[in-house]
Amino acid sequence: MRWSFQYIGLLITTLLLCLTVSGNSVSYPINNIISSPQKLAQAANSTREQKIIDAVYLNQEGYDLYQRAEAESALDKYNQALVIFRQVGARGGEGNSLNYIGQVYLSLGKYDRALDYFQQALVIFKTLGKLPDFDRASEGYTLQYLGEVYDRKRDYEGALASYQQALTIFQELIKIKKGDRDSFLSSEEYTLNPMGAIYFKLGNYKQSLNLYKQLSAINQEQDDHIGEVQNLNNLGVTYANLSEYGQALAAYQEALTKIKLISDCAHQNPNNSLCYGGEEAAIRNNLAALYFSLGQYEQALDFAQQASVIFQKNLGRDYQGLKPQDFQLLHDILGKSSLSPAFVRQSLAIRAGVGNVFSAESMVREGEAVNLNNLGQIYSNQGNDKQALTLYQQALSIYQEINNSLGVAITLNNIAQINTNLGQYDVAVNFNQQALAIYQKEEDKAGIGVTLTNIGQIYQKQGKFTQSLDSLNQALVIQKTIEDRGSIAITLRIIGLDMLQTNKINEAIVSLTESIKVIESLHPGLNDANKISLFESHNLSYKLLQKALITQKQPNQALEVSERGRSRAFVELLSQRLANEETPNSSSQQGTIKPPTIAEIQKIASVEHATLVEYSLISDRELYIWVIKPTGEITLRQVQLNAFKNIVNKEEISGLDIKKLVIDARNSFFSPGTSQTKPQLQQLHQIFIQPIADLLPNNPQDLVILIPQHSLFLLPFYALIDPDGKYLIEKHTILTAPSIQVLDLTHQQKQKNQRINPQNTLIVGNPIMPSLPPKLGDLPVQLDALPGAELEAEVVAQVLKTQAIIGSQATKQAIVQQMLNSKIIHLATHGLLDDIGKKGLPGAIALAPFNNDDGLLTAYEILNLKFNADLVVLSACNTGRGRITGDGVVGLSRSFISAGTSSIIVSLWSIPDDTTAVLMPEFYRQLQQNSNKAEALRQAMLITLKKYPNPKDWAAFTLIGEAQ
Repeated sequence: MRWSFQYIGLLITTLLLCLTVSGNSVSYPINNIISSPQKLAQAANSTREQKIIDAVYLNQEGYDLYQRAEAESALDKYNQALVIFRQVGARGGEGNSLNYIGQVYLSLGKYDRALDYFQQALVIFKTLGKLPDFDRASEGYTLQYLGEVYDRKRDYEGALASYQQALTIFQELIKIKKGDRDSFLSSEEYTLNPMGAIYFKLGNYKQSLNLYKQLSAINQEQDDHIGEVQNLNNLGVTYANLSEYGQALAAYQEALTKIKLISDCAHQNPNNSLCYGGEEAAIRNNLAALYFSLGQYEQALDFAQQASVIFQKNLGRDYQGLKPQDFQLLHDILGKSSLSPAFVRQSLAIRAGVGNVFSAESMVREGEAVNLNNLGQIYSNQGNDKQALTLYQQALSIYQEINNSLGVAITLNNIAQINTNLGQYDVAVNFNQQALAIYQKEEDKAGIGVTLTNIGQIYQKQGKFTQSLDSLNQALVIQKTIEDRGSIAITLRIIGLDMLQTNKINEAIVSLTESIKVIESLHPGLNDANKISLFESHNLSYKLLQKALITQKQPNQALEVSERGRSRAFVELLSQRLANEETPNSSSQQGTIKPPTIAEIQKIASVEHATLVEYSLISDRELYIWVIKPTGEITLRQVQLNAFKNIVNKEEISGLDIKKLVIDARNSFFSPGTSQTKPQLQQLHQIFIQPIADLLPNNPQDLVILIPQHSLFLLPFYALIDPDGKYLIEKHTILTAPSIQVLDLTHQQKQKNQRINPQNTLIVGNPIMPSLPPKLGDLPVQLDALPGAELEAEVVAQVLKTQAIIGSQATKQAIVQQMLNSKIIHLATHGLLDDIGKKGLPGAIALAPFNNDDGLLTAYEILNLKFNADLVVLSACNTGRGRITGDGVVGLSRSFISAGTSSIIVSLWSIPDDTTAVLMPEFYRQLQQNSNKAEALRQAMLITLKKYPNPKDWAAFTLIGEAQ
């Protein structure tokens, strides 16, 4: 994905490139100042020799003046030297003076004048380079200068030709070992770097990547830590623009590790710009952008905040960005929601600019603007467009002040997006057109493509489909040329929507199918958490393709797409682990497993002896429900929310969406009284069960497996009430799964566990509780003890004829060790929703602290364990919750299944101790009589509801995975 399109895009900061060598003056030996060593021998009279020396000093004086920005005075000295060198026939000195004059004109932006002087110098050094005792280094340096002039003139073909000639010369000098190897390696570095930048600007990322990889070897040979950090950052940005996200993350992380070798020198010389933290801030901004692009919002905010702290520390004036309290507010907003922020502003996101790392003030100012843009994106994603606009305007002011045209273009696109969000489409197009003009002037292909996509989407919102499609097709041609896969996927998706809205269904299917293929090519190299977020950020393509196929009366093909678009990261993780356990030395690669075909889906229903019900949320008010019977019969029912009347007042349900209906029903459980709860549960039954009620089995013991999506994972299906007043649990035996394919994999996991057949039973209750800060920045506070959980654990242990582990004995180390060899694991303790380790996997189990261990067993740690358990029960509050994504609930349940258990029972909310003390022991009694876990849980709930009729007391637990 090329970083620049701004619906959910953060701004990746500058490529850290050494684009000039003007600050690294070349020191020429005295014998190279005249045309040959023989000339020096002939210069017997001291007058000629003295003139040469005087000219050399004049050049030095000119250089000193140039460094003090006294350009006119410097030119005067250089021209005096030039006259002398020409008078005495010192051709080498003449070439040097011509180069120095050219550098001054280059710095003044007088590129044609600079070009003239460099070309004169090149003629001289080419002639001298043919002499036996005169190497070609000066010719190489002059070609570097010419390359820079052509680059500034945007003559990229001329620039690359000059740089390539220079590169060939320096590589030959290194090969023949003539001269100073380190100096020539540095010269090779100064040539490769701008070549990489030019190829990057041209959108030829693969060639750019190749050059940066060559630079890595030079940096390592020279033990150049600064160069390594800068080059790793460049590699990260280039990988990101190639949509190689895993490689990009690895490069950035390595850069952060190595930057310690630079920043450790800061205490010795705080004024040393090479110790300056701007490079670190730039990398952290890049990581913020990439994590945001992957949907990892809290990690994005963490890195943006870290960059902000560096900028505040290094600025000698008031920092324009967010204050600590602002970051705290954003952390709270991101942390409180169990659902991912709505990904309604999907886009091509982010791009990198170019800067000079040796200018600390320039780096700070540019970095500050990048940081403001990044934070603006986070605010915009949370719906706070007013605050986002303020930050964008501050960023725009900085970019204009430092004459960073690409930064201006990026920010204009961001401001355009705010106006799009507000429905001010004409204003938005105007800002996009301003950005487009800049990108076109800079010949920035990726920026042009990104902005054309933005404009096309706005035209689409206005119903101007012809203009929209024209803009989008122009963008797609550019994006395919530069192989910007992330952008291609989104542009194809928007084109598909265009086709849908104009009833060109076949064309829509083609475009959306191609979009999905591109999306699925993006995930190699990413870890599990980042795969989850990446798929989530592109789930709209899958929904639109389902809609197109349904319109074409292809419901079975739409079901295949529904499966293809859910739990992909989970499926890849489970399948890879199962393959590795079957064949420990297997070289099979992640990401190769294919989504199930209709025939395979039918087979899974038959193997499970169950009726499968797959829900697909196409929009906030539209739902598809497929029912797959054990016989293989497949039926689709379409549900429109506006087709239903309010249960109470019989009015149309308006102003509500599916997510809000689910959340309101859950909240009603905890409102005083139950008068509100029953009609809401009846309403939910009417929407989610009644349309398929005739397809469900009549025998209550026949298994029904529900495949929810997004907010439906929070829905207490067991408690839904039918028109006769009966709870769903009274009529059906139910379990859930994230997808049909995951269900098949948990079945394979069960078979593997049965072969291993562990015998231990582990029961844990009320450990000595760990301490946690209530919120970021607070002091840790010990979690409340759970005496009811201790009683529950002891009763369950009696039923299962074992001993419960409680109090200080329930340390993480002791419990994890026993988990690995247990058939049944029952944990009655606190469950936490927080992402404790900032790994993108929320959730933790509270166990007893011991020595330096905090006692928190996180979802990330569980993910990396290997269990063979037949059943895990998390009898704690909210253990079934987490971050809701297209991959399912990303939390504790997912981690336990990934670690090897085939069945898990979790809770959707906190249940009172007295009701849990009835339900859980009863579940195990039923399980001893009937090995079907779903039926055992059903019977335990039915017994509990007789004593505690309020569904909040018994309906929170849900079984995920295998019934048997």
